[in-house]
Amino acid sequence: MKAQDLSVALKYFADQNIGLTGTYLEQWFIDRAVATDDLAPARKRLEVELRKGGERGKYLFIGDRGAGKSTELNQLARDLADKFLVVRFSAVRSTGRGHNLKHTDLLLAIVIEVNRQCIEQNWLPTPVLNKPKSWGAALKKWWQERIAGIPVGGSGWQANADLGTILGELQLSMQRTPLTRELMIEQVESRTNEYIQKLNDIARQAEATSQKSLLVIVEDIDKVSDQAATDIFLQYTQMLLAPDIGMIYTFPKALCYLENYGEISRRFPNTFVLPNFVVAYAKNNHSRQIPSGFRAVEQLILQRIEKHLIDPDALKEVVLNSSGVPVWVVRIMKDAIANAVALGKQKVELSDVKAATTIVQRDLLRQLEDNDLNTLQERHKDNTPTKGDKSQTRHLMYIGALIEYENGTQWCDAHRALIPILKRRP
Repeated sequence: MKAQDLSVALKYFADQNIGLTGTYLEQWFIDRAVATDDLAPARKRLEVELRKGGERGKYLFIGDRGAGKSTELNQLARDLADKFLVVRFSAVRSTGRGHNLKHTDLLLAIVIEVNRQCIEQNWLPTPVLNKPKSWGAALKKWWQERIAGIPVGGSGWQANADLGTILGELQLSMQRTPLTRELMIEQVESRTNEYIQKLNDIARQAEATSQKSLLVIVEDIDKVSDQAATDIFLQYTQMLLAPDIGMIYTFPKALCYLENYGEISRRFPNTFVLPNFVVAYAKNNHSRQIPSGFRAVEQLILQRIEKHLIDPDALKEVVLNSSGVPVWVVRIMKDAIANAVALGKQKVELSDVKAATTIVQRDLLRQLEDNDLNTLQERHKDNTPTKGDKSQTRHLMYIGALIEYENGTQWCDAHRALIPILKRRP
């Protein structure tokens, strides 16, 4: 499925298609093996770990924001379907929390999502849920007691409502109504162990019914503030490790530059890093293309669009200006296509890509101070991520202005869209 004209191409490079799902995942997925020489992709190594007896393990899946973690984990869920029941969800969308996600929000989201998705996917037979005096009836009663006196609209108040409906409306109310969220969070704070036990109970029932292991994938923790993510992983580790089920948490690579990251890594020894594609290597103002990474990103684009819709020079410019990060590939292509369509063109030209790159440059510059530009200048010259102030390195990586790579060695560079600015500075 490739776009035959630019209007369709614009849809295929929309923001909602950054993380691939469904048919798009089937048709556009790029195996990271094509961009590496020796190390097997993180997704495949994690699959091996899970299959060889790590079904109750707790794992960190580490990568930059927009590096493609969601797409990789969606493919992992497909690959594991023969052995695992996979519950995956976005911590941000499920809780309605963005910048200020808290550990209690996260725990409640995990419990609700596991309950709700097990019911919706029919991993729990209906008779088990509805039979009087069954564990399912007890579970429904438990949830109804939890929401008693809490503002939950619709059938959440009705005694004859099915549990899936109650949980769906509870989740929606929490996303939209601060009072509902705060009252639920108060309950979780005082009953943490009870919520974890209920999570384990439904996991055992689903596993007994299906003869498969339950695996929960919690995504988008890298979309909250770095302080919120730090608090969750550093101060509430025991809560993250407590459920007696397999858990994968996405982890922002920027937090690897915390002063006490070593403590987190000791608590989560099973970490898998998703590296960015290496499309070019810059050193001392000299740049050379890396064929394997360049071809992989080029393929990422040409899986969605017919080759005649983009000039060869424009295609090369997108690959290089993306800095090898999928989110920037999609955004530059989207803006370049929109620019071409607005000008009445039939294909994307080099000028369109340059205009789109300028948009990226401006968006990044708005988040930077003069001292940040000085640091980016230094990192562009020495490519050493471990130099300088770690808190500043963490900030620059979090916003995508500084990007880390791994191809035989660990190195970094400023986002390519910023390099012309850096070169003009004294």
